[in-house]
Amino acid sequence: MVFLVLFTHIALDAFTVYGTQVFQPFSDYPLALNSLFIIDPLYTAPLAISVVALLFFPPESRTRRAIGRLGLLASTLYVVWSLGAKTAADRAFEEGWAEAGIQMERAMSNPLPLNTVLWMGIAESRDTLHVGVYSLLDPGPPTSFVKIPKRTSLVAPYADERAVRRLLRFSKGWYGVTMRNGSLVLDDWRFGRGDAWLGDSGDPIFRFVLERGTCPDSWCGFRQESPALGSLGAVWDRIGEGS
Repeated sequence: MVFLVLFTHIALDAFTVYGTQVFQPFSDYPLALNSLFIIDPLYTAPLAISVVALLFFPPESRTRRAIGRLGLLASTLYVVWSLGAKTAADRAFEEGWAEAGIQMERAMSNPLPLNTVLWMGIAESRDTLHVGVYSLLDPGPPTSFVKIPKRTSLVAPYADERAVRRLLRFSKGWYGVTMRNGSLVLDDWRFGRGDAWLGDSGDPIFRFVLERGTCPDSWCGFRQESPALGSLGAVWDRIGEGS
């Protein structure tokens, strides 16, 4: 039972964009299938409801056993649905990038907060990221994309330094770099923007500022900045626009 609790938790983390290092101790690469948001109430609700319901039945009750199985089945089917939804979103993004004349070198997608209907997609072309939003209810593929310059030349001279190496590995290459007040700022765009790409502008959810500290010629470490988050209501409104 303990093994199943630990194993299923690790497996579930692998479906998020954050991922988890399932290959330890042989590799620290975080496996991420990108089909579930880090927090998704539609996955959690069936399990939570069934657990509460189980409290009102004796251990030997067949009804109790059926409720437990139903909760597990519902949450598992939602994970399966998320993989199908991701496949549909990927096809739409690929079509949209092709129609926009973007020759992508690689691409990724993941759901926006708390759902599996509204998705963001990122395509990399040379030193630029092209980000779009797509709802499964949209009548066609996305037609507009936000361009984000990566500026890899700013960080390339420091790629061997420990702090920079950690950030580059963590972001899996989906980053943009800027220089601000003498410090390098690395934005990891895999997790999206504070406004879920639904406003005119916004800061990345994962932004890291490299610091020199006592190292005048290198970057000793980094700190993470917290972005301003937009209203989740905008996500639901955008989902409904496509219907």
